[in-house]
Amino acid sequence: MGIIDSLFKGGKHYPRSVVKSVTQSAEALYTIVNESIQLAGAAPDLDTKKKKLEFAMKKLVELIKLANEYSFLDFRKISTIYDSIREVRNEIRELELLKESGSDAESENSEQSEAVFREKPRVSVTSKDGAICPYCDYQFPVMPQRKSPCPSCNKMIYVWYSTTQNMKKLITKEDALKIEREIAEHIEQYEMLNKQQTLDKSEDEMKELQAELQVKDPTATLDDTYLFLLNNKIKQSLDNGEKSSLLYLKAMILDSSGKDFFPDLLESKKLELLNLKTNEYIKKVQIITNPESCHKCKIDSDKVLDIDQALKSMPLPHKDCERPLQGDTGFCRCTYLIVNE
Repeated sequence: MGIIDSLFKGGKHYPRSVVKSVTQSAEALYTIVNESIQLAGAAPDLDTKKKKLEFAMKKLVELIKLANEYSFLDFRKISTIYDSIREVRNEIRELELLKESGSDAESENSEQSEAVFREKPRVSVTSKDGAICPYCDYQFPVMPQRKSPCPSCNKMIYVWYSTTQNMKKLITKEDALKIEREIAEHIEQYEMLNKQQTLDKSEDEMKELQAELQVKDPTATLDDTYLFLLNNKIKQSLDNGEKSSLLYLKAMILDSSGKDFFPDLLESKKLELLNLKTNEYIKKVQIITNPESCHKCKIDSDKVLDIDQALKSMPLPHKDCERPLQGDTGFCRCTYLIVNE
């Protein structure tokens, strides 16, 4: 079931400023998801691949949540991401198999590693110039599947997979580091953009408000300032969808500050369901987990429930989640996806 199958048209009309703000956030999220998957594909080792893919999936869940909430979003491009995710997952499974069998998954010259990757389906399209070393122009007979030394110049080359152009190309270490820096900047910009757009405040305005709060409490941090504004906005909001998003952001900030976030995360999920229930065409939801979700969350993976049933049992968030987000306590990132019948 693709993400577009879960979207519905119609519903209430949103102010132009809201449409612009939400669309910018969605486009920024799409870019981050896309580029993070590319980083996962280019990562040379198992742990890095898993961490990069985990981050991509976390942002993809945020994008799905946004698309479910705002009916004017129609991101058909999202469906193309799934193929890239499956490819990286296959690479992770292969590396895990090699690790379990006692082989050195990092050895580029391992006969077993080569045998596994020869069996793997190749991307049908490579770069326009083929699989060519970016240092010495050596022509590879087959596109390498991951980081490896060039047999001609012996310099380490990196494999970069572009999900937007459906092609692989070989790049230098310098180019790989440059791309990673650019993605990190995109992520940082998005996180700041998300908070600022949600609260309708610029960075300078946030710092001014922080200074005002510090008059009464010298220890007030920037996160305390965000929480102050969030609490005010939550009280003023009459829209369950908006309140759900605000409470989710509040829970994330509380988690990063080492404070109890679960009551706000629970209320966020409840309001999300209540918001979906207002649409007469939405009757059921499906629980979506992350590939790196803990085993307790995975128990409910792909489970389909009536909205009323979900509101009664409140399966999300999982209280006993064991996978931390930013703090030390498990932070359930499972989400609901609309089910079309």
